Amino acid sequence: MSISILEVNDLKINYYTPNRVIKAVDGISFDIQSGERFGLVGESGSGKSTVAMAILGLIKQPGRVESGEIWFTNGNGGEEPLANTRVNIRSLSLEQIRRLRLAGVALVPQGAMNSLNPVKKIRAQMLDGMVDHGILLSGHEKDERIKELLESVGLRQEVANMYPHELSGGMKQRVAIAIAISLRPKLIIADEPTSALDVIVQRQVMETLFELQDRLQASVLMVGHDMGLMAQSVHRLGVMYAGKLVEVGEVTDIFGHPQDSYTQRLIASLPSLTRKSSLV
Repeated sequence: MSISILEVNDLKINYYTPNRVIKAVDGISFDIQSGERFGLVGESGSGKSTVAMAILGLIKQPGRVESGEIWFTNGNGGEEPLANTRVNIRSLSLEQIRRLRLAGVALVPQGAMNSLNPVKKIRAQMLDGMVDHGILLSGHEKDERIKELLESVGLRQEVANMYPHELSGGMKQRVAIAIAISLRPKLIIADEPTSALDVIVQRQVMETLFELQDRLQASVLMVGHDMGLMAQSVHRLGVMYAGKLVEVGEVTDIFGHPQDSYTQRLIASLPSLTRKSSLV
């Protein structure tokens, strides 16, 4: 029987400015099942990335999580909060959240070019998370682990001795995926992971991500604004507008029979190969 890896209940997040309070996330609720790919889609500023940051415990001033629950169920074993338990991420200490990141919930960032350290070789950056989580490996074990991770995302082991600027955009994104899966998380948050890539590389990166998801038996939260990519990638889809979740359902139902007018307009904005329209 499938279990809920993530449950978000009535989450509210505000940003405080000198002039007013901005409701970035306004009471949304959704869940992600074990092994499921769930998409969160909407235009820029709709609040979708803010939701992802809240799950990772990364909301900083002037942002504030006002209320709501974020329940996460981990299957990785080990010490709390990484045992087979259901925890409310909002109730965890900063140290507990730090240990949960990467080992339980991992992020594939929107721009690998900005998330990778330009003055450190890939090897050092891949080892950072392992060291931070207290994983002690010998020199040979480190080499084997890095080789295994790089090969799992379709990269040669020689990449470990290169700097980020020596890699293409697609290669950098694969490194970011390799880092994200290094501790075998149960939930992978992919925040617009292909936004800076051409369509060919985009498809290759997404295929790599989903192959790894199946291998790890993990769940994926896909965050983005590309309805076409979502249609090909996720099982269920949530549509966000102005901080609210206006529609949630199976991706086939959303595209076949969208109920909300905003969802209908998003789908209508997709280019069509079968109909002609004037350019205004």
